[in-house]
Amino acid sequence: MLFKTWLAEWFTNYVMPSAKDKTYTRYADNANHNLIPKLGDYLINGTTESIVVLVAISLYISEQNNTMFVWTNSQ
Repeated sequence: MLFKTWLAEWFTNYVMPSAKDKTYTRYADNANHNLIPKLGDYLINGTTESIVVLVAISLYISEQNNTMFVWTNSQ
């Protein structure tokens, strides 16, 4: 499944039912202008889904704050 397809399903199933109109619009605008152009055509599956989502969100936040997000693997 492409990331943009997964994101559309997430919006439909999780954001739309619970978010206020203004919140949904803001999320959709951010996704359409930031996430989908950069990650939309990446192929994901069940094992990579959560990782891709975390990376996408952290990249977006990093860009908004003009910072670099550093991933660490601490177990």
